[in-house]
Amino acid sequence: DEEELDIEALGSGLAALLDRNGWFRGRVVVEPGRWLSGPIGVYLARVLRVKESRGTRFAILEGGINHLLRPRLTGQGFPSCVLRSAEDAPGELLSYTLAGPLCTSLDRLGEARLPPLKPGDLVMFGQAGAYGATEAMTRFLLHPEAGEYWLNERRDIP
Repeated sequence: DEEELDIEALGSGLAALLDRNGWFRGRVVVEPGRWLSGPIGVYLARVLRVKESRGTRFAILEGGINHLLRPRLTGQGFPSCVLRSAEDAPGELLSYTLAGPLCTSLDRLGEARLPPLKPGDLVMFGQAGAYGATEAMTRFLLHPEAGEYWLNERRDIP
């Protein structure tokens, strides 16, 4: 629920600060991290199966903490939705624990309310640009790494 970073205001403010402090002869390096790269990345994972266990509905996905570790580290899941055609009305929303395919109960990507899921559905996690492959447990238990693709156009996605 935070506002987007105003890059122009940041640049203007930094330039003004440097102008007022002419003695500074160093180099300024800014690492804005997730403020820039977080919103521009998504992670997609196909649903392998859906099951209920002890009153909890699980969606088992083709990737988990081996591709997207951040939700497990922080306890904060990324916003998620199901990619479906416009003809597929969302209908009711159900609570899911989104879990990966690893043989450990730690392999969880968070909780989400989504339309009824079935094997083959594609779940998209937004805000995933900053902490994907660079932070994930890639090759954990010899599971394949996630593919990475770059698009040169903006799309409205969560």
